[in-house]
Amino acid sequence: MNTVQRYKIVMQYYGTNYSGMESQEGALLPSVQQILEEALSHLKLGHISIYPSCRTDTGVHALYNTAHFDLPEKQDGTVYEPSNIQKIMNYKLCDADVRVSKVEGVAGNYHSRYSTNKRKYMYRLVECFNDEDSSFHSLMYKNRAWTVDSRSGTRTLDVAIMHQAAQTLVGKKIDMTSFAKRSNALKKKLKTDSLERTMDEITVCTHVSDQQDVMNQCPHSHTSSREIRLYFEARSFLRNQIRILVHLLYMIGLGQIPVDSIKTCIESKSRNLTSKMAPPHGLYLINVTD
Repeated sequence: MNTVQRYKIVMQYYGTNYSGMESQEGALLPSVQQILEEALSHLKLGHISIYPSCRTDTGVHALYNTAHFDLPEKQDGTVYEPSNIQKIMNYKLCDADVRVSKVEGVAGNYHSRYSTNKRKYMYRLVECFNDEDSSFHSLMYKNRAWTVDSRSGTRTLDVAIMHQAAQTLVGKKIDMTSFAKRSNALKKKLKTDSLERTMDEITVCTHVSDQQDVMNQCPHSHTSSREIRLYFEARSFLRNQIRILVHLLYMIGLGQIPVDSIKTCIESKSRNLTSKMAPPHGLYLINVTD
């Protein structure tokens, strides 16, 4: 009986051209999982399934995601070198928006999803302060951040208020029905899934990136902007949970709904107040901790 070696890979990808991390029947775009499995097929060992730690949606990016897979030993009883696996995969991924940054051998009982203790996401929101140049920013951040216009030409989003409001969710187990995709809420009614989650961290802050600094100093543009980043950390998240929260915090930052709206949403256990969500292309999975 052939023994197998389990491997863990660390990957990064731009999710724009993919249907998400996991393969889905009937999807119009390939999944990141499919692209990685095709790269592994060049080891000539037949189909090799990978098992990701996080299921990012269509258009969502990852700076750090993990997965595991098993390979049989070679005929001489040795195992495949992780560095060689990485080289082969990245060579085959050269035309894809996916890269493998690390491969390592792990114990046979390691599971990328169930061995993970923390997942951390970042959401990029760029606020533009000049209407006539907002299209310039939209191009620079296309599919990389959610760009919004400040029509008055001043900083309309109150970042401090957004951060304050978000702390309502931190540090305690909460029924997230109001921040869950409706299909998740249906599962709860059927008692097949729990919608309770504990948020370990939510941080809302401004960020000056090199790209933003260059654009703001461009001599041929009168545009200005600032980037707001929202960080979310927890053991697990519901589908669409972060994007629903980002849009709600955005509305709070604009002053269009009260600061205590999150508390109201929690108590309502309804999507009536959270029917909208931020676009997927501003969301990045940035860390997975075993």
